[in-house]
This record gives sequence, C-alpha cells and structure tokens, in this order.
Amino acid sequence: MKQENIKAVVFDLDGTLIRSTIDFKKMKKNIIEALVSHGVERDVFSDNWKTTSIIVSGEKFLRKIGLPEDSISIILDKISDIMNQVELEKVSKTKQIHGAVKTLLALRKRGLRIGVLTRGCREYALEALKVVDMLELIDILLARDDTDKPKPNPYQLLKTIETLQVKGEETIMVGDSSLDALCAKNAGIKFIGVLTGIANEEEFRKIDSSTWSIIVLPDITGIPTLLDSIN
Repeated sequence: MKQENIKAVVFDLDGTLIRSTIDFKKMKKNIIEALVSHGVERDVFSDNWKTTSIIVSGEKFLRKIGLPEDSISIILDKISDIMNQVELEKVSKTKQIHGAVKTLLALRKRGLRIGVLTRGCREYALEALKVVDMLELIDILLARDDTDKPKPNPYQLLKTIETLQVKGEETIMVGDSSLDALCAKNAGIKFIGVLTGIANEEEFRKIDSSTWSIIVLPDITGIPTLLDSIN
C-alpha cells in the first residue's frame, strides 16, 4: 500500500467518523411490530438479529404466505420510513469521533478524494455530516436510499470509486465493522478497520485477508501518518 498510489479514501459513517445517535433497539422493535401487523409471525425473529436480518426474514415470510409483490413493496416502503424516522430523531446531537475533522482536513491537504458510504438514509447522513462540520470535506456520499445493494455487497463501493474517478487499487476503505471489511474484500479494496465502533480487532482478523490488504487502527487519526510511513 504505497502512499503515492492512494488517491481516495472511502469512509463508513457511524462508528467511524461520528458517534451514532440512532436507537437501533427502538428501530428493530418498530420494524418487527410493523411486520407482525401485516401477518408475519413474531417467533420468526430472533432477539439478537440485526435490522437487515429482520427485514429479510420478514420479506421471505410475506412471500411464503403468498402476499402479492406490490403489497410487499408497500410494506417495505413503510419499513424504510420507520428506519428514516428513528435515524433522524436525535441527529442534531451527533458528535464527531475525536480527531475525525482534523483527519479529513489532513487527507484533503494531501490531495486525496473523500467518499462516505453508509447504510443510513441520505437525509440522516447529510444532516449528521452538517452537524459535525464534515459535509464540505467530502466529495461524494452514497446512502441506503441510493441503492438496493447495500454493504456488504460491493456495488455501492465500486460505484463510489467510479464516481471519484479513481481505480480500485488507488482506494482505501475505512470502517468500524466486519460488514465494512467484507464489503471491501468483496470489492478487492484495501481496508482499514478502526476500533471506535462495533467491531474489535479479533473480529476484523477473523476475515480472511490472504488475497487483500487489511490494517487495524485504534481510530482514523492514524491514517495520515500511515500513508506517510508505508513504502
């Protein structure tokens, strides 16, 4: 990973650049209640499931009981509205992870292009970035409502790289979760895992990195120095 070869850095948002204000427990509860109200059996869901698993399982159940596709689409739109609402409830209280703004400024000073890739909705992501004075420091934002192929599917990341007009080998992705790492791996992109969110170093290391590059840092403040030091 030579510094002179790196032209862009694509960041995850929550847990990487900002401290999340989203009440995920409330979001999951509201989604389950909405699905149950449309005929999904409550015991289909597990308490420790993530939001994505809940939605996917609910959608499969609705198809299993023969609900028409247009009706399922309406229900999924309602679920999207639920997610958006919960995400926006406390966005005004968003805080940057310590040193994030300084790091973005340092990367831009080096001439790097900056992207943000998030599973949050666009309205939430834009507002959160505004609150922490980061919006003007990024070149592109791709959010949940910009694609039907969210992380860990590599589509969004590859689309971001294309829009930034750089090559995959000239890009690093940075994130706080194994989902981010898998997205980078699926796209064949170098990855930096940070320990300011939901994953620990062991979780990152469990992902096979024999065919791609992964580095783990305490937070994103070490990225400029890392780029300066790697030959």
